[in-house]
This record gives sequence, C-alpha cells and structure tokens, in this order.
Amino acid sequence: MLNLIPPDEKACAYKNSLMRTGIVFLGGLTFIFCAGILLLIPSVILIRAKEADEARALLFLKKATPVLQEKDSLSLTARTLSGTLAVLEKNEFFEISPLVTAVLASLPKEVRIREFVYAQVEKKTDVTHTLSVKGTSASREALVSFSRTLEDHAFFSEVILPIGDLVETTDIPFSLTMTLTPAALTSVAK
Repeated sequence: MLNLIPPDEKACAYKNSLMRTGIVFLGGLTFIFCAGILLLIPSVILIRAKEADEARALLFLKKATPVLQEKDSLSLTARTLSGTLAVLEKNEFFEISPLVTAVLASLPKEVRIREFVYAQVEKKTDVTHTLSVKGTSASREALVSFSRTLEDHAFFSEVILPIGDLVETTDIPFSLTMTLTPAALTSVAK
C-alpha cells in the first residue's frame, strides 16, 4: 500500500487526532465531575437537615432537662479546678500542713469538710493548741467513725464531737475540735 500523504500533512493529522482525543477525554472528565457534584447535592441537603433536626432536639433537651443545663457550668468548674490543680502541682514550695493531711487521710467519703480553724489558747500555766474542723456528714455513723479515727491519730490528744451535732440523721452539720499533741506541733514546725 502506497502512502501518498506528505509527511507534514501526516504530522498535522496525527496532532489533530491527539488533540481531538484529549478534548473528548477532558469533556468526559468534566461530565463525570459535574454528574458527581449533582449526585452529591441531595446527600448534602439531607445531612444539613439532619444536623438541624439534631440541634433542635438537643436544644429542646437542654431546656427540658436540668441536668443538661448544669452540665455547662459543671464542665466550666471542672476546667477551673483542673487549672488550679495544675498550678498547685507545679509549685514546689506548696505543701499542705501535716495536720490537714492527717485529717484528710482519715476522711470517709460520706463526710465533707468546709473549714479548718487553728487556735492557740493561752492559760495561766500552759498553752493549748486546737484544730477545729467544720463540715457536713451524710450519716451519724460516718461522723462517729471519722471522730474515732482522729482520736487514734498521734497528732490529736483529744477529739471533741458535741452530742448536739448528732441530733439529725442525714446531712449533719458538725464541728470537731481536736487538741494537738506536741508531736503535731513539731511536725508542723519542720
């Protein structure tokens, strides 16, 4: 077979065929891309509608449920406490008094402490050092157990739990007064 087309025309025809193939290929890609976007639009609309419904349901639950209303304030409090603890852990010079540590180590989970008061009472012949602890207890048994545990500790020679504090049966406000031993005073001075 004879090829009578000049080489310049052959190169031009080949170039044109490659260009047409490229145009068809790019056109096909454009069509596929546009079709994909058009097919994704309903999915996007459905997802946004579901998100809006969930947001409305969550807002309704927050309004209707007090626990969820308190959640935000509780998480803020937790973050604040976490920051405070981080600062206290970094401070090498911060040390809780051995007296406070002894009381906290004896503390049952039903008892909550809200105040420590140290007092030094001077009498004619001697000086008495006391530590008072105020708080609330969930039950009488927990409060009496806490008092007896403190009596057994070497830092305290006497633990006074007024009988009037045991009148209530639950959520008992109390005030314990403990007389400190010389061992307690020397450990505090260290």
